[in-house]
Amino acid sequence: MKTAAGVCQCGCGQSTQIPVRNDAAKGWTKGQPLKFIKGHNLKLRSALSEDEKKERRRRYNANYRTTYRDKELKRLRAYHLANREAERAYRLANGEKNRQSVRRYYRRHRQRVLEARREHRAAHLQEIRKRQRERYAANPESYRTASRNWRHANPEKVREHKHKRRALLRGGGESWTAIQWETLKRQLGHRCVGCWKTETELAALGLKLVPDHIVPLAKGGMNDICNIQPLCNGKGGCNSRKGPKYVDYLVAY
Repeated sequence: MKTAAGVCQCGCGQSTQIPVRNDAAKGWTKGQPLKFIKGHNLKLRSALSEDEKKERRRRYNANYRTTYRDKELKRLRAYHLANREAERAYRLANGEKNRQSVRRYYRRHRQRVLEARREHRAAHLQEIRKRQRERYAANPESYRTASRNWRHANPEKVREHKHKRRALLRGGGESWTAIQWETLKRQLGHRCVGCWKTETELAALGLKLVPDHIVPLAKGGMNDICNIQPLCNGKGGCNSRKGPKYVDYLVAY
């Protein structure tokens, strides 16, 4: 190597050198000045706090994975194939620790994970469906139990799905979401807009708050949140009395 006009990035102002060959292990790029002169990087690391060292290692690793992505994926696949049993044993022995690590990664890279899942599902849709059918055929009762438990734990999402399906069959356009429904209920104080009772009062009467279409789907109403009002449902409830009529209780109130 020969002396270059570049300067050390540690701020000392001394000239760095230009390597005459590439060396990924040493961080050399042919024709480009080195980032640090020999020994300076080591001195800088010794002056850093533990948190600064961790952050520096994290940035370095992230940059390395981005630069050598294909190489890293190939290495990880080879390691996974060669150590499947050891990885399975580790996951069984450290289940909670592994789940926490997965959750942390998901929170940090949620959009990336979701996009990767969508791409993988679109590219392998038939294979995924085939595996799902095989798993269901092998243990149908387990799937039915899991489905029932999910429906009991997520009634709002189940209701959203049913309304969306009914709207699609009747050409009602796009559907509202469970989050929009919860927001609407909160804005109205979790009350039925027909009798103005709260959800707690309705529960005591054996009624529950449900989304009702102001303009019914059967009469051309849209399945948008703007066409939804919360009404109590059950024996003698406002939703039952309204039926398939057009009644905007908010305006009437």
